[in-house]
Amino acid sequence: ASRCELMFKKKSLSKIPLNKRHHFTMPEAVPIIKKTLSVIAIPGTFMVMMGLGFLPVDEKMTKIAAPFIAPLGIPFQPFVASLGTCKILAGLSMWGIGPMSDIVARIGLMLCTSCAAYGHHVVGDTVIPPIVYFGLVSSLFVLDKYKSTKEKKV
Repeated sequence: ASRCELMFKKKSLSKIPLNKRHHFTMPEAVPIIKKTLSVIAIPGTFMVMMGLGFLPVDEKMTKIAAPFIAPLGIPFQPFVASLGTCKILAGLSMWGIGPMSDIVARIGLMLCTSCAAYGHHVVGDTVIPPIVYFGLVSSLFVLDKYKSTKEKKV
């Protein structure tokens, strides 16, 4: 029999004290979420390269960005270069690297993903990936509060 089967035969899970259970806790989730969010630096790099003219302009991306840049008359390439730079800096700031604070990066990423969800909706794409990303970023605010209250108790 496996270790888990033996454990459940001896005691039910509810009788095992919380500090003796081997499970995933919330503070352990923060580095995993930050790693997932840091991946935004990769598409940010490609956006900068597109904005500088090293890569061809993605027509679908221009349609997604159109609701935000067309009314203001902003050209696509400078817009995508600056947005890509912000994504790179935000991805690095998750680990305390670069000039952007963690809070500013989170708020910027939440704004960016909100706009991306709207842009994808206008084009007719699914809005699930930007919404999931938004949820991951916002979960860091909750986990920070959980972490700070747990540190105060210790």
